[in-house]
Amino acid sequence: MSPLPPSHDPGSGSFNPPHAGHAAARIPARLFAPGRRASGEEVWLRVEGSSFWVEAPPLPVPLDAVHVRPAGFDLKGVELAWTLTEGPYALHILDARAASELASRLPVALAEQLQAHAEERRRWGWARVTGWTALGFLLGLPLLLLAAFLLWGHSVAERIADKIPWEQERQIGELFFEQMKPHLRLRDETEGARWLRELGEKLSQDSPHRYQFHLVEDPEINAFALPGGIILVHTGLVAKTRRPEELAGVLAHEIQHVELRHSLRGMVQNSGLSIL
Repeated sequence: MSPLPPSHDPGSGSFNPPHAGHAAARIPARLFAPGRRASGEEVWLRVEGSSFWVEAPPLPVPLDAVHVRPAGFDLKGVELAWTLTEGPYALHILDARAASELASRLPVALAEQLQAHAEERRRWGWARVTGWTALGFLLGLPLLLLAAFLLWGHSVAERIADKIPWEQERQIGELFFEQMKPHLRLRDETEGARWLRELGEKLSQDSPHRYQFHLVEDPEINAFALPGGIILVHTGLVAKTRRPEELAGVLAHEIQHVELRHSLRGMVQNSGLSIL
């Protein structure tokens, strides 16, 4: 673009030549203009009264066509943008102090534009802060709940289990046992299973609860209790016992788990952990 001479019509609101007695300000800026470097050029914006122009080469800033808005990474700068026949022009004043100086010298209409942009930026700022806070809360809440459950889950599970009636606990145990049956090799019709039941019934005869004892074909040395009094013993454990008292000790241990509702509490705790 060929620079306009400093004799533009003052009444157009575009450019007024400097007048004596007006306090002038030179503000560093970056000019983006048709035919110039895409990265912009460092220039000086001269402000005197209501006149704005680029000093070298002399380029008037047509204030009647200018749009003003915040600029820069932190939006503390100011952009003056306008369009002429040859294309778009823009001046970026990114230094915060220089931008503040320019803002104080803007005509009322342009100052109102800048103020409107600033208010919108503040609203968006609050919206972003609120959004990130809400997102952080939504992402952090499960982690906080998980941490709390790991710290106090045992106590919570104990209180929940204590509220469950024994009959309901027995139904829960039977439901789990039915789900496990297809994967178990039960040997309840054998002589070993009959002997196991007799021993278990003697140990639990003083309990108000009804117990079930099942023998499972499995070489692993193990026995475990389900909620409601269902106790399963592996053949591997029976084979390793040398005296009835040894097996009785194992059964008594599992009966105590049931009496103290350990199986139900463990199931409640594991369910809560799975849900989280």
